[in-house]
Amino acid sequence: MRRATTWVVMQTSPRGEEEARLGTLAKRLNRISGIDIENIYVPVLRSGSTKATFLIEGYIFIKSGYPSARYYEMARSPFIEKMISQYDKRSDMISQGTVLDRDLKNMVAEAYKLGGNYKEGDKVTISEGDFKGCDGVVQTVIKGEGAFDEGFYAVLLSLRSAEVIVVVDIFSVGDFDG
Repeated sequence: MRRATTWVVMQTSPRGEEEARLGTLAKRLNRISGIDIENIYVPVLRSGSTKATFLIEGYIFIKSGYPSARYYEMARSPFIEKMISQYDKRSDMISQGTVLDRDLKNMVAEAYKLGGNYKEGDKVTISEGDFKGCDGVVQTVIKGEGAFDEGFYAVLLSLRSAEVIVVVDIFSVGDFDG
């Protein structure tokens, strides 16, 4: 029987939070630990805005299955405050306090629900980024490709001299007030 995928939980330090805001935390932790970058999940969304949106603030998740030493190398870095998950002597792995894959996906899905749920044709107002305050119409809902990527909206903005389509994350739009 195949073991369910789990994620090791780590709490980020202030420096780690800043790297997460910049979008560089996973790359830095990859260099320190050798854990594949696609197995380091930093729940931060950046698109259409200079402001990062933390889906689960203060925590990152690293896929389990690597040698324990790699997690400890990461935990000793200046980017991590502490490792929440712990070593289990019985399994000889870091397996206590880990999060099941389906539970992490459910947490992320719940966080995304806070970003609104618009469909094609809905009138929205851009709330973040270069076009903040502009009203537009959702043209396309772009579904994400990754397991933790809920997608984006392509929004048609009618400006004075041109019509433009901007792609924004689901947290960068709000209800149309006009």
